[in-house]
Amino acid sequence: MSLTVKDALKSDVSYPLPEGFYEKVLIIRELNGSESFTKEVGVSGSYRLAYADCLIRHATIINVSEGGVSISAQQDVKSLLSMANSIYRQHGEKEVSFGSEPEPTVTYRGESWDD
Repeated sequence: MSLTVKDALKSDVSYPLPEGFYEKVLIIRELNGSESFTKEVGVSGSYRLAYADCLIRHATIINVSEGGVSISAQQDVKSLLSMANSIYRQHGEKEVSFGSEPEPTVTYRGESWDD
């Protein structure tokens, strides 16, 4: 059994994004997700752009919440944004920006800090 384009993309992203998102990106980038993954597909502009789209989606959902504390991994966001924008530039697409420089945030969601 060979690796499909969709499975290769999911493997490259290494982060669980919604299945529907992968399907949408594959359609927008005109890739056949059930097609066998090849070197030619992997270096194609469409595949690289689909990967960049996944990095942007990943960057928009990075945060951890547990026990009333929320932490956003902004350094990872900057890195993902930089990688995605490098791919977009290489293929003549508009870069993505999240506005001003993001700063790390920690939010307490309890009733008071003394809980």
